Amino acid sequence: MQNTSLGLDMLWGQADAVTRGVALMLLVMSLASWYVIADKLIRLAVSRLRTPRLLAAFWAAPTLNDGLRQLNAEPSYSALTHAGVSAASQHREALDSGMNPPPFSEWLSRALRQATLVVGARLQGGMAILATVGSSAPFVGLLGTVWGIYHALMKIGLTGDASIDKVAGPVGETLIMTALGLAVAIPATLAYNLLVRTNKQTLAQLGKFAFELHDLLVIGARAAPMGQAPLRAATAQARAEYA
Repeated sequence: MQNTSLGLDMLWGQADAVTRGVALMLLVMSLASWYVIADKLIRLAVSRLRTPRLLAAFWAAPTLNDGLRQLNAEPSYSALTHAGVSAASQHREALDSGMNPPPFSEWLSRALRQATLVVGARLQGGMAILATVGSSAPFVGLLGTVWGIYHALMKIGLTGDASIDKVAGPVGETLIMTALGLAVAIPATLAYNLLVRTNKQTLAQLGKFAFELHDLLVIGARAAPMGQAPLRAATAQARAEYA
């Protein structure tokens, strides 16, 4: 541990503006990626804990408005529900004003699809940072290594001393930059792959909820597994209220 600390001190002390700039760039990339990782994981953990309870409360609510209040703590599901209710209200207003809108089911499907795309785009927030850090940090570290080796060789050429004890130190110090680049890139890459999979699962669950919400607003009942009757929820008056 002591040798590593000494190497970093020597690297920083012997570094020029380019090498220090590369080191600072890696530091910024690391801080940015860890901020995204911490933020995403905390949000994911909170969502996984409260979503089942909130959905159960939504389907058990006496009215759709009561169900909406239950989902306000979960932005993704709340956004879908508000989009569905808004589409139902707009369709009713269009009919009352003498317009000829598309069938309600088609109108509602379009609104829920658009809302799902918006929620999906929100889930992708920060993913570009992780992808950029994971793919570019090793090359940034390699740039620092190559630049450091170039200066080490220039110094050796000026002094004329190419013995192992003189070469190993400067070259070894510059190779630390490659290790730093990998240390920044690996967590970002692992987190990116984990979050991509998690986002796909979340979107699949949102899609299932959107279908159930569609059925609730159109026919006043939730979709049920094949062979079973539709599950009439306490929110069955949703269609009468908004459509």
